[in-house]
Amino acid sequence: MLCLSFVVMRCQPLRRALYVLIRIIVKLFIYTVVKCMLHMNQ
Repeated sequence: MLCLSFVVMRCQPLRRALYVLIRIIVKLFIYTVVKCMLHMNQ
């Protein structure tokens, strides 16, 4: 387990890429929910 955390700490670019990917997914999810709500209101 300690080895795994060490590997994660070493892979800083990978963590940054994963963080960016999560942000994109969240933005897309929020955008889709807002579009659905606007569509339902019409």
